Amino acid sequence: MAAVKPNKSARKSPVKCKSKHSLLEAEQSLIAAVDDVISKNICMTEEEQNRYRKRFTEIYKADLRDNVLIEGKSPENGRKQKVGSPEMEPVNESRKHHLTMELMPQLDEQVVGVARKRKTCPSQCARHLAKQCKHECLRMLTLKGRTPVPTLEPSSVEDISGKTQSSLEMAAKGCARHMKSITALVDEARNTSAALHIYRTQLNTRTDNVIFESDKEVTNTNRGCSSPPPKNMTKNRSAIGTQNKTYATVR
Repeated sequence: MAAVKPNKSARKSPVKCKSKHSLLEAEQSLIAAVDDVISKNICMTEEEQNRYRKRFTEIYKADLRDNVLIEGKSPENGRKQKVGSPEMEPVNESRKHHLTMELMPQLDEQVVGVARKRKTCPSQCARHLAKQCKHECLRMLTLKGRTPVPTLEPSSVEDISGKTQSSLEMAAKGCARHMKSITALVDEARNTSAALHIYRTQLNTRTDNVIFESDKEVTNTNRGCSSPPPKNMTKNRSAIGTQNKTYATVR
């Protein structure tokens, strides 16, 4: 729904509506248009979008109640009419044409004029309605301003998926090979550790035996228990005794 430039004559005279149903349809259409435009504006944060959406809705409702007449009466008076009156059901083509071609442009002028007068949101409504195409393009972009991702053909998607699957299979095979080599290295490390433990145990046993024998010899010496003399020493002693006896006989 394009924004129409407001003029003073349109803002002064109220919009004439043929039925209350037309008024409700116009109100819902305008609120839906504002919600669509604000939701497409990615330059706003979610909090700002909610605030603008709420504010514009208030502006629209106030504008509708103040500037629309249903068969010459205000909407407040129209509520008191009996239910089921003919003006509640605009079904013919002339009324639809009146709603889309006459009422909506006039109501655009009224709402834009009211929105521009508001101090909290000056000219926001008119700018949003005039930039729907720009916001639709910006919606396809990221916040960093990158170009949109091009749409891929089904064949391209299949090729990419096939390449991805083959790459994953190769990666899985590589992981399996690495797992086998890692398992072999772990087993080898365990065997080396076990052999080193056995070697250290044997080395400690030999050292203990040497220390035990040394302690035994030291203990025997301290007690005065000498070991038997070697054979060479016995022969030398007997030779010395024979020489002494010969020397005594000569004298």
